[in-house]
Amino acid sequence: IVVWTAIAILGGFSLLLCCYLGHRCRRRLQRVHVLPQSALDSRIFKTKASVKWDFARAGVVSEGDLEAAKKALEAALSQASGHARCLTFWASNCLRVPVLAELDRMLLRFPSLTLSLDADWKRADDATLAQLAKVLMKHRDRCKFRTVGGQALQLPVATVTTLNSLGESFSGHHEVDKVVFEKGPKDADACRVALGALRLTSQEMIFNRQNLGDMGCSLACGFVRPWGSRLQIARLVECGVGDLGISFLARLLAHARQPAVNLKELNLSANKFGDRGMAELADALPMLDSLEKLLLERNKIGPMGAQALASRLSRSNVRELVLGTHLGGNPIGPAGVQALARGLNDALPRAAANRETRLEALALEDCQVGEEGAKALAEHLSQSALMALSVARGQLTDEDATAILLALPKSIAFLDLSGNQLSDLTASIAGETLYKRSGMSISLAANFLSPTIKMLLAEEHGTRLRL
Repeated sequence: IVVWTAIAILGGFSLLLCCYLGHRCRRRLQRVHVLPQSALDSRIFKTKASVKWDFARAGVVSEGDLEAAKKALEAALSQASGHARCLTFWASNCLRVPVLAELDRMLLRFPSLTLSLDADWKRADDATLAQLAKVLMKHRDRCKFRTVGGQALQLPVATVTTLNSLGESFSGHHEVDKVVFEKGPKDADACRVALGALRLTSQEMIFNRQNLGDMGCSLACGFVRPWGSRLQIARLVECGVGDLGISFLARLLAHARQPAVNLKELNLSANKFGDRGMAELADALPMLDSLEKLLLERNKIGPMGAQALASRLSRSNVRELVLGTHLGGNPIGPAGVQALARGLNDALPRAAANRETRLEALALEDCQVGEEGAKALAEHLSQSALMALSVARGQLTDEDATAILLALPKSIAFLDLSGNQLSDLTASIAGETLYKRSGMSISLAANFLSPTIKMLLAEEHGTRLRL
């Protein structure tokens, strides 16, 4: 009796379990709601008389769910009067690589099928985002995101390579104007990318004080890639971009098939990249035929980065190079200054590279010039075509400043020696220099000059000598 009772209980339990699973499966199939396409989807896809299949209550969607949808689509679209179908997915559906791959095949098979996607992809992994980029690239007009009222597209932390591909796929999706990344464990704030302004012009890539980070920079570079060759101005100022982000920017500018030959200004001030990023950016300089202004102050460029820059600078058209300003510089040190000084004699190298211009302005403020750096500048300055030179806050002594003053080229128009350890000796030599060069001006502000020498020099030279 006990045995038969146990068998009966197990059989009943198995029967109940089968009924429950079958009921759950039927309920799941019933959670795909069929209704007329919403006004938003009609406006996004520019279609009329389309039917929406809404997966809002379907839970996590699998390939099996799509098989049922595929059979229903075949039956519905086989009718002569069959309306187009729009499959609407939500964040709760957790679309993964197999599902996105199957949706790709369905889009190829059914020309009238469209996809309406949620703006929240924070739960997607790296492989899913890579597959999503492929689908968006292949079916630009048939896959759209629902970003109502300027809602931002939400993405998780992912590799910069995947985000670069995803950014390129967004260039054909005008409904994506903002992208917000999930905050990482070491991030003070979430990274954001505003893409709307980039759509207004194909000649400028400007981000000022936006927390892009490496992820945002790589995504923005992918977004701009289709028209990268037309860029004339690229400014990423105080955007928290590190070596990885600068690497993707360098690849964008020096693209093998579409280099940014029209780029005139590149401003990367106040970011976080160092020698590695500088080396990759330097390799891109020979490809940028029109680049004249290169602003790099307030980064982490060291001696190795400065040497990489100096090795490529003589093959570029850069006229103005800024590595430091009154706001801050780079720790390039004497070794980095020596490398840049050797590159000042750039007449023959630039002529050999078919370059028409020479370096005319060099700003090394707060770049730790030092005694060795000053000696290198004094040795090579006479062979340069510099019109402006700043070695402010460069840890210079009277001997260092005197050597620079005596080696100035004929083309020089401004010399900044402010914020050093200079005395009346340097001031008197600066005064003599101004007598010999009528069109030149010098700054000796924030040094150790006596009131008497300041008064005499001010009377003699006026505003040409800043004290």
